[in-house]
Amino acid sequence: MGLEKLSSAVAQWKIYRTRAELAGDEGTHDLAEEDWKEALKQARSLGQKDRRLAYTLEKLAESQFHLNKLADATTHALESLAVYESLKEEKLADLGRINANIAKAYHAQNMVERASEFYTRAIELKEKELGVSHPEVEALKDSFASLANDPSFAPPPSTEHSIKLEPAPEPLDLNNALDSIFAVEPPPVETPTKEEPAPLAIPQAHASVPVPEPEPVPVPEPAPAPHPAPAPEPAPAPTLAPEPASAAIPAPAPVPAPPPTMPPEQVSILWSNFKNMAENYMQNNNLVEAEKLWIDALNLIQPLGESNPNYCLTLENLAEIRLRMQDYPGSESYFLKAYHIKVAALGQNHIAVAQTVNNLARLYYQGGNFEKAELFGRQCIELQEKLLGPDDGNLACSIHNLATLYHMQRKFELAEPLYKRALDIKRKAFGPDHPETTRLLKSYADLMRNTNRLNEADELDSMADGRISGTWRAISVPAAPGSSKKMENCDICGNPLGGASRCSKCGYDTSLGVF
Repeated sequence: MGLEKLSSAVAQWKIYRTRAELAGDEGTHDLAEEDWKEALKQARSLGQKDRRLAYTLEKLAESQFHLNKLADATTHALESLAVYESLKEEKLADLGRINANIAKAYHAQNMVERASEFYTRAIELKEKELGVSHPEVEALKDSFASLANDPSFAPPPSTEHSIKLEPAPEPLDLNNALDSIFAVEPPPVETPTKEEPAPLAIPQAHASVPVPEPEPVPVPEPAPAPHPAPAPEPAPAPTLAPEPASAAIPAPAPVPAPPPTMPPEQVSILWSNFKNMAENYMQNNNLVEAEKLWIDALNLIQPLGESNPNYCLTLENLAEIRLRMQDYPGSESYFLKAYHIKVAALGQNHIAVAQTVNNLARLYYQGGNFEKAELFGRQCIELQEKLLGPDDGNLACSIHNLATLYHMQRKFELAEPLYKRALDIKRKAFGPDHPETTRLLKSYADLMRNTNRLNEADELDSMADGRISGTWRAISVPAAPGSSKKMENCDICGNPLGGASRCSKCGYDTSLGVF
């Protein structure tokens, strides 16, 4: 198989595998079975001694067992065992697990002799791996004993079995074998022909997984450079330390992109599949799985060149995941990379650049680097005012953000004029009763209260009831008088407050009611 075809098979296998795992997690085993069958078609093209093939067969058998398709489950589990046994790095854990599951499949079919054979083999392997007294070994012996005590066991159709399979482990921790283009023992590479590659059969997402159209930043695309380059790696994650403010951001060295191994249209389709699945994981706050898919998407799109709009979009999603994980240096590295690419392609005065500048301000704010947060917050306001005009609602949100930054540092004299300006714009852009306007009123009322202007604060409070917000972040404000609701964790560092009004870790005064 040529390198190009092999690369396509791996990419499609990952798509089907991810969808099948999502369906299995949701308990829709019929959908999982469909996708594991499609994944199996791709896995077979990777060679008989590829761990992806063994894993796919095992997971297909697992789905079929749940659907009470016991004969099919047994057939695929036996084939999976044969592949595991052919691998040079065969492991007791794999062999013990698959033998145990085959025994349980035979047990469920009341095939006593075959079940006994695989129970005996599985127990021997498990004892070597875990020891004779391990709970897994004891549980397996109990299942074997139940076979001897009640050989007539056979579950009724379409019911949940009392026998439970051991799930196959996540495949991506196996010495990176599954993330490489080649298997542990790579198949021979044929000389690529000049024929046009056949169109890929791209899976359509299930109804339970939304597939929005990508909305990348429109960036002109130059011809790709000739040398390969690794994907950007996040920096280690110590706490950000404030640095001197500087309007100039040091640009990373330019990295040439490798030539594409698939036609750009096919790469874009595959990238969209990774994107849709990664966004689904992000919506469910499964950041680890989302990050794996975005990294796959980055590696896939990189050969088309850094100026491809999907490349920047992927970088910014990886930055967002690192930010949500509170890995501020890792997030910074991705955001800065995206920033420099956009500036080089679009120029400084572009709304897409302003968006990334705002993301950098939010990153530095949440990382506690208020000097840089102010620098980028001001730059964002300048760009938005120039590009969107002085009465735009997004501009008002950015002004509100900067006011909040000053407010929480108790720089009230800098915060107040910004609150006034943002309030004027929001009233025009959104109306006096819009949530954005009432949230800003609440923020301004807090500042009045902090500066001992209680009558003015009460007047603003009477016009608003809501939450403090900007485009950086939104949190609940302190409850109204008479309510016992209190903030549980510090909004700055996340430290549990334990009912206190001041954070013992960073000193943040939660009575401010701001970010």
